[in-house]
Amino acid sequence: MLKVMKIANIKETFVNKWVAAKVTKMNKANVPVAGEVVTHSPDKSEVYRTVKAYLAQHPAARMSVFFTGDPIPESVEVMLAAPHRCQENYADLRGAKPRGIVFGEDFV
Repeated sequence: MLKVMKIANIKETFVNKWVAAKVTKMNKANVPVAGEVVTHSPDKSEVYRTVKAYLAQHPAARMSVFFTGDPIPESVEVMLAAPHRCQENYADLRGAKPRGIVFGEDFV
């Protein structure tokens, strides 16, 4: 049987890894707060292969797959831009969509 851990503890235990956890507890906003680690690896593809096999055996399981490290490496620069109407009113950002992301000097 797998050990139930808080998601925060999973992130501390498996640093810079992709983790797949069977969700055992969610908060009121349906965000996973605890689970059983099924697999972990620095290789995302390996984790997804394991999840696929696990779900074939346990089709009713609710899974969460996440990366525990920094999603944006220190060597990458990111800039998010909001539509002009949102720049005027920072309090109301609902419906704002990013216009682009800057990586180094390239605008995507």
